[in-house]
Amino acid sequence: MIRVALTLITIFSVSAFAGEETLITKLAQKLTEEKDQLLEKEQQKRNVLGELYSVNKNLKKINGERSKIEQNFKRAGENVNALMLIISQLDEKIKIQRQHIRIRMKVLSKLQGQNVARLVFASQSSGELDVNLKTIRIITEKDYRLLKNYQENIRVYRAQKRKLDVQEKKYASLKKSLDEKEHSLAVEVDRKNMMLKSIDSSRLLHITKLKRLRLQGESTASSELELRKIKATEDLLKPQMFEQKGVLQMPVQGSVIQKYGFYEDRQSKTKIRFKGQLFDAKQGAAVKSVFSGKVVFVGWLDGYGPTIIVDHGDQYFTVYGNSAGIEVKVGDAVKAGSTLGYASDNASFLGKGLYFELRHFSEPEDPADWIKGS
Repeated sequence: MIRVALTLITIFSVSAFAGEETLITKLAQKLTEEKDQLLEKEQQKRNVLGELYSVNKNLKKINGERSKIEQNFKRAGENVNALMLIISQLDEKIKIQRQHIRIRMKVLSKLQGQNVARLVFASQSSGELDVNLKTIRIITEKDYRLLKNYQENIRVYRAQKRKLDVQEKKYASLKKSLDEKEHSLAVEVDRKNMMLKSIDSSRLLHITKLKRLRLQGESTASSELELRKIKATEDLLKPQMFEQKGVLQMPVQGSVIQKYGFYEDRQSKTKIRFKGQLFDAKQGAAVKSVFSGKVVFVGWLDGYGPTIIVDHGDQYFTVYGNSAGIEVKVGDAVKAGSTLGYASDNASFLGKGLYFELRHFSEPEDPADWIKGS
């Protein structure tokens, strides 16, 4: 009986162990699948952000073209106003010339034919004949010049009108083309933003599933012995960087004196992108890792000064620039709150104080979205 009892206990123990091992294996597999899907969504987001960057670059180019076209429109408007003034002046000239021509034609009609002959043969002397002929020539030359001037004004008027019509059609076409491009880019930006929203929703769903599976795994691992059994899945059960948005601790004590984003450079008057945060940290203040990870770089970076880079997994990195008294080396594993070094009072290219960046792949993200209380 004792043997049978021992045999049964052994069988149940083995069965229970096998059941737990199977559950842990399935749990680890699910965690791996969810994590892989999440990383796929992260890659999709990165791809869409890259495409959105390209679209915004084209939009910036279009805005540059718009600026040029607006300048051309302004100049065209000035040209149109000048042409309208010329045309108005020509209209007035032509009206006056028409009146003069009508008067001159009436005079000439009286001098035509026999009237002209009578004027010539009625001369009493050669001197009077010369005077009469000279008078006729003066009248006809003046009328000829008047007619030529009128004809020239008509030609200029028509040429200016054609020029005005060409300009109006040209800039109307440019404006239409610009409006079409802007509309197309706006539609593309909206489409990309909708894709990002969809990807973010999917990411949140996978993160929620990962949290649920992790809690399930922690409840399954009820003893140190069982924790050792699932050592292979320990990393999967640990909180991941992508779950820490809004809860990371400060990298150093101090206030933020330069925020992430674009600002105007006073000297060049151009927009410059600030890819991290600059902290007004006191000299000697401890520089701490915002999350667990592995040190992958320690050394000097141009513009950053003495720098530490920590890899937090899943292509998340944090950068600590302008540090001093560095206490870690490449390959060291660090925990959240581990001291990496100390704040320096030297000023780097980015300014005086600790410079902090958070990057996903190579793309910087706003640290204010990740650090608790920012």
